[in-house]
Amino acid sequence: MRPPPVAVARVRRMGLRETVVASARVLAAARAELGVPLAGVVRAVHVDRGARVRAGEVLLELDDGALAATLEERRAALGAAEARVAQLATTSAASATAGLGEADAALRRAETELRRAEALRAEEAIAPAALEDAALAADRARSRRATALAAQQDVRGAELRLARARAAEAAAAVRTAEARLREARIRAPADGLVLERRAEPGDVVTAGRALLVMAADGEARVAVELDERHLARVRPGQSARVTADAWPDVVLGGVVASVGPGVDAARGTSEVRLRVPDPPRGLVPDQTVSVELETGARPDALAIPPEGLREAPDGSTWCAVVRGGRLERAAVHAGLRGARAVEVTGGLVEGEAVATGAVEALLGQRVRPREER
Repeated sequence: MRPPPVAVARVRRMGLRETVVASARVLAAARAELGVPLAGVVRAVHVDRGARVRAGEVLLELDDGALAATLEERRAALGAAEARVAQLATTSAASATAGLGEADAALRRAETELRRAEALRAEEAIAPAALEDAALAADRARSRRATALAAQQDVRGAELRLARARAAEAAAAVRTAEARLREARIRAPADGLVLERRAEPGDVVTAGRALLVMAADGEARVAVELDERHLARVRPGQSARVTADAWPDVVLGGVVASVGPGVDAARGTSEVRLRVPDPPRGLVPDQTVSVELETGARPDALAIPPEGLREAPDGSTWCAVVRGGRLERAAVHAGLRGARAVEVTGGLVEGEAVATGAVEALLGQRVRPREER
């Protein structure tokens, strides 16, 4: 009786690339919820969902009539305060200069009188008391002159210092009012795409409420929930291919940025994030894409077809190989798993014939290998 035929494939060396294909979603490079730090009524919304915006562009405005009036009022107060400072500075300087001139003239007269009294006393034409009076008058004139000089050098008297302090307060109040007026507008923090519009003209809004949501342009991120079986072979820096149904012929290059630190117990998956350095404008946040992640490559792997690899209940792997005309069980270790071939390490040699069908019942029997092409 002829041995039964068994479909086999030869163990051969080949370049092998292992990939994992999974669905993923696009994340924004930077997602921002935009609002205002004050309550008010929306006057205008200049953008809608899907609008592309430039950094600094005004997106939304609140009614700012009261804020503008407050700013004008504070600017007027600043002008008055600065005028008061100028007035006091001018008056103080003129007064101090005039006072010093008068003190100089009085001192000159007192010193002239003192010299005259000294000459007269030398001739005993006047009493000693008259000379003492002249000397005392000269000392008083010198004191008044010193006081006038100090006043000229310190024209910033208490009143002037107070006026300048008030002018500084008024300037700060103007800056605050200007800042509050700017806060009544939402500007785009960067170039990007408006994702949501949550306010309309006439809406009464509260401070801190998100009125617009936008995604900034830049390097996109893709999040894929990967089965935990593949995590041991995924690491940052690995390359990936990203495709979208919108452009089936366009393949985007991606790189693994991070691997989630934990596993979702309910689904048995972990989130892997990829960077897409130069995404097209049409790649928008929350879009579904397909990711082909390369988890390994071997230029000269010993490989068999996937259907030739079998798994035991304990998780070990084996092959049914034809040796000496009989079908034998050979324990092997599986390595990289490609779409059409699986790497095997140990247990097989190049050129051996491995059964590819359901042949468990024929183990130990003589068989007639029929090589598949």
